[in-house]
Amino acid sequence: MINLMIYLSAAVSLTYGVYLMFQKKLRSLNEQIAVEKRVRRIVELRKVELLGSIPKNSLISRILKDLDYMLETIHPKYDKQSTLQNFLLFQVITFLILTLFVKLVSGSFSFGLMVGVLFLFWNFARHRINLRRIRLDRGYKLAKLTGVLAAQYNGHQTTDPREAIRRAMEDETVKEFHTHLSEIYRVETNYENAAELKEAFDRFQYSIKTSFAKELASTLYKGLTKKTNIGSTLARIDTKIQQNMKDILKEEEDKIGVRNLSRLHIIAFPSILLGMFLFLRISQYGIIHYQFNTAQGQVGFTISVLSIIGAWILSTWYSKQPNDY
Repeated sequence: MINLMIYLSAAVSLTYGVYLMFQKKLRSLNEQIAVEKRVRRIVELRKVELLGSIPKNSLISRILKDLDYMLETIHPKYDKQSTLQNFLLFQVITFLILTLFVKLVSGSFSFGLMVGVLFLFWNFARHRINLRRIRLDRGYKLAKLTGVLAAQYNGHQTTDPREAIRRAMEDETVKEFHTHLSEIYRVETNYENAAELKEAFDRFQYSIKTSFAKELASTLYKGLTKKTNIGSTLARIDTKIQQNMKDILKEEEDKIGVRNLSRLHIIAFPSILLGMFLFLRISQYGIIHYQFNTAQGQVGFTISVLSIIGAWILSTWYSKQPNDY
């Protein structure tokens, strides 16, 4: 086991060292690819305007787009050029190393492949849970943003959505939305086609994913592109979301017990497994042989891990009500 851990550490260190060696070249390559994508997108948009055709996005492009939006929401140091590529590279390398490591321990390649897939599933579920937590938090704080935008828009003589967004960016009570607001303001000031502005609003809406966020985004987009007065609409959205917040706060559903019960499984399962490894011996092979070197033990281990992950996902997913209508 010590030798296997040494091999695993050497593989991880070597992989990270190779990545550091080519990090600058990867960054410059990503920048070149981003420029080519921007030029290609402008050409496609012009083709759409001339021919009136609607481009169809493939399934892979939609999945990558969703991953990119998710990483922008949950990653504290998101970078358009490299975060998505680094994320995919990390998943692939970790999957391969974990699969080969488990194969060396258990002697079964199928079990190693199963553990690698379990890791990918758990890591993706962890990111989605984190995304939902951020969405719930921002959904509740969206009530402050609607109030600030409505006040900044209706409280001045010049009813300009761009100026309302700029003034909202300076408000510290809505600092969670400063990045998206500044991106919308920057794109609206410099954009050449409406698709770039729409993408900025799509990213803002994705980070919250509620009906209120969709309505607010469409209202601001309409005000910026069509130059219509949106003061009454902002006030109506603010009134609705404030009332919805009051209704949610009146509910007294205590779901902490369910969450703690799921966490008990996460702590108890490895503790019991470790205790069995150390203190229980059925034969000269020990528990670790029957757990990881037999088909029954491998299947039982996989089912146990899946049940724990499922309990954790369900308890965390439904522990808080979204601010939606």
